[in-house]
Amino acid sequence: SLAEEGVSVFRLHENRDNPGHFVLYERFRDQAAIDFLFAEEHFARIKETLASLAEGGKPKVTYFHVLTD
Repeated sequence: SLAEEGVSVFRLHENRDNPGHFVLYERFRDQAAIDFLFAEEHFARIKETLASLAEGGKPKVTYFHVLTD
């Protein structure tokens, strides 16, 4: 969420053509902010919840480089 240190964008999207399918988009300040979040105890619980909701029991995580703002 935006309350997390180093997170500048947090958006949840639902697929218009496939309701019930979601994409969560987060933008982090840098790799250190990602590493910090992933090391947090509460994030482990969030990952478990997301896994229970994801197809195949595992959320797909994709990393991108921002090219434009």
